[in-house]
Amino acid sequence: MERDWIEAYVRTGPRICVVPNGVELPAAVATAAKPANRTRQVLYLGRLHPLKGLEILLDAWATVTRPGAAAGPWELVIAGPDEQGTRARLEAQARTLGLTNLTFPGPLYGEAKRRALAEADLFALPSRTENFGIAVAEALAAGLPVITTKGTPWSEIEGSCGWWVDANAGSIAQALAAAMRLSDAERAAMGARGRELVAAKYQWDAVGRAMAGLYESLTSPR
Repeated sequence: MERDWIEAYVRTGPRICVVPNGVELPAAVATAAKPANRTRQVLYLGRLHPLKGLEILLDAWATVTRPGAAAGPWELVIAGPDEQGTRARLEAQARTLGLTNLTFPGPLYGEAKRRALAEADLFALPSRTENFGIAVAEALAAGLPVITTKGTPWSEIEGSCGWWVDANAGSIAQALAAAMRLSDAERAAMGARGRELVAAKYQWDAVGRAMAGLYESLTSPR
């Protein structure tokens, strides 16, 4: 999208190449035992910032977790550093909506971050806009199905390892409901396809080959 904007503005000039960011692919997805009667988790991991659309996610969460709406107990975990007073506004919104199945653990790094990804059952990134969305790649690498919006460039997850929906509460609620109705095995299968996508396109060796190819094309005598 940003490439198209720049090309429309500049009008003439060299071709713009898009090479994605890279992520590390864990050697194996964590397989800690998860009791069948546990409270399952939807995880958001990133900055708490107005652009991330978290208030939209809370509205959607209120819809899918009303009594009788969800398949078993679920919890929404919103982890990350607070910016611009976003957490206080989200907490006030949660109180207004009467949400109790919601936690704000703050920023998570290193082992705490890996543990959060391992404990989650589903990942959500409701951003209004992203030029990449590294959190999506990291969640897919961890074997999690992902719900994200059309404000991100992740259309390729749709129908395979996640949902790519409009950035509004109704669309996100529909995706959440669909994901939460799946069995653990069905979500795991989606997560496995996500890992395959990352292995093919977003590991550092794949990104490195793309960058090397770009440099070779620029320095070619042709």
